[in-house]
Amino acid sequence: MMKEEDKFPLNLWPEIEQAPDDYRLLERVPFTMFGEQPELPIKIAEPVGDELPLIILDSETTGLNPSCDQMIELAMVRALYSPSLGDITSITAIYDEFEDPHIEIPPKVTELTGITTEMVKGQKFDLDAVNRLLADDPLVIAHNAGFDRLFFDRRFCGSEFLTQLRWTCTLKNMQWANLDGRLRFSRKLGNMLFNLNYFFEAHRANADCLALLWLLHIVPNAFRHLIDNTFNRQISLVLARGLPIEYKDRVKSRRYNWNRVDKVWNIQCNTPEQVQEELKFLRELYDPEGRLVEEAKLNLDPRICFKG
Repeated sequence: MMKEEDKFPLNLWPEIEQAPDDYRLLERVPFTMFGEQPELPIKIAEPVGDELPLIILDSETTGLNPSCDQMIELAMVRALYSPSLGDITSITAIYDEFEDPHIEIPPKVTELTGITTEMVKGQKFDLDAVNRLLADDPLVIAHNAGFDRLFFDRRFCGSEFLTQLRWTCTLKNMQWANLDGRLRFSRKLGNMLFNLNYFFEAHRANADCLALLWLLHIVPNAFRHLIDNTFNRQISLVLARGLPIEYKDRVKSRRYNWNRVDKVWNIQCNTPEQVQEELKFLRELYDPEGRLVEEAKLNLDPRICFKG
């Protein structure tokens, strides 16, 4: 239930009418009220007959390291996507469950997510339900898929099918600012929706899934952009091998990622111009002869992308 201090201040309506430019109205992302259980299926548009299934997935974890931390919440929202419409026509299923990591939930995680040790005690993901949702091989969409997939694949490593799903990423595989200029300021899901005059309670997996689905729905051509970038385009990684540790913060500020397996900093580039820009940056930063930096082209098979 919303706290009293967070409710819309109706008593300020006279002041709002006097100076509307000094106020901003935000709308809650549909179906994200805490505890709300919408009746399914949820109709978004008239079906046209060419719909394909997709899954929006999000997880909450005990930390950031998939080699030692664990998923404590897994949420999936299943929807039907029409290629001819370029949008979803319905939401057909919502899955959201906890799992007990058999350790105390770190206080920082509880502070961020509201999930406590007591909430997850004795809980376990329903493998049958997970398999049913994913049985027809839907495209799995996540905001920072590299993070969620590492934890998902580790948790379900006993299932060859579940570790060979098709994934795509709305963080790395979208040029949001090209679709709506208001999205150029931040790539955080909550901030993006705020800039479009929406809000939701972030950092709970179920709400995050519904919020991401809503963002893809309300931004014109977002689904088409994502699907096209996933299946019809080659991308490159620029690799910064042997980067001196004193430059770590410099590359992180440019959104480079650390690959723990190969022990190399890398950034995904979507255009040849971006590749050349990053190669130039790294050569000027620490490798003037260009012996340690390189471009690696990726096969954009969604089954193998974003394994980080």
